[in-house]
Amino acid sequence: PTRRSSDLSLSPYDYRFWMSLGTAYGQEGETVRAETALRRAVELAPNYSYPRWYLGNLLLRNGHYDAAFVELRKASEADPELRPQQFHLIWEVYGEDPEALKNAVGESFTARAQFAQYLVGQNKIDEGLRLWNTMSNSEKRTSVESGEAIITSLTKAFRYHEGLTVWNEISGDNHGAVAGQIFDGSFEKSATYTTNSVFGWQVRATPGVRIDIDPAKSQAGSHSLRMMFQVRSNMDPMNVSQLVPVIPMAEYDVEYFVSSDKLESASTPQLQIVNAADESVLASSAVAPSGTRNWGRFNLSFKTGENVQAVIIRIVRFSCSTKEAPVCPIFGTVWYDDFSLKRKN
Repeated sequence: PTRRSSDLSLSPYDYRFWMSLGTAYGQEGETVRAETALRRAVELAPNYSYPRWYLGNLLLRNGHYDAAFVELRKASEADPELRPQQFHLIWEVYGEDPEALKNAVGESFTARAQFAQYLVGQNKIDEGLRLWNTMSNSEKRTSVESGEAIITSLTKAFRYHEGLTVWNEISGDNHGAVAGQIFDGSFEKSATYTTNSVFGWQVRATPGVRIDIDPAKSQAGSHSLRMMFQVRSNMDPMNVSQLVPVIPMAEYDVEYFVSSDKLESASTPQLQIVNAADESVLASSAVAPSGTRNWGRFNLSFKTGENVQAVIIRIVRFSCSTKEAPVCPIFGTVWYDDFSLKRKN
């Protein structure tokens, strides 16, 4: 501290010297001097993160929790990279007190959403969701990034129904999904089908296959899902699927419609129902008809086990290649429409 005090006499308005002096006093146990020096550093650089961060940690070590978290919160607002450490400290101090957790993170709904995201990601799921639910509906819809991260953590923990609730909270009115039902089974909503559509249709591009929404052909309504194949050898696995939360120990019926045009292959697409947790197959449909066919109805049933919380409904196409015939081409077009899922019992 003596040398640093000498430095201060040369640069009394340099916050870095005050911060260095404060941390040195703190290491020597001179807490009053340390706090005085660090507060001076904060006064000289109120918008900088580290003076407040060091002051907050000093106050925390000395049991001044409320004042400490005010400084730590302001430090993380200035430097968001400090936020995970701030959240860790809040949890360490107030982990058993939900109201104190909320107060410590502050009134910013963005910080509250990020803290909820942190807790759920740390497998403190109930605590994180409790904090998330202190936010208003409009605040949740504004916190899409945190909401999506929470959904990802919930689905990894097999808590699909809670993930669906958060999905609906951050989605627009046109994207609400319902447990036990297929979302947009008739492809009429103005939804974007990507691999990020957790509870909507997920579509991943596959070489040689064009997958899109056909606005000119449908079984009912105006649209259908179209898959056009131009695969001369072997096709990579395709992904057209939807995650649907369901009830354990229940029976369900799936109905959908298929049409085809010049569809030719020894292996055409089919529908599979799999357990979302381990992808074990619960049911498989007949394959799509070859040639050119008008709309035909397909049905299949499945039963969920006691540990099945969600299923994945997916369109798959298996290879027909063998040692003697190593290629498995597929050409033509197939349409899918009007998917529905109904519980039988």
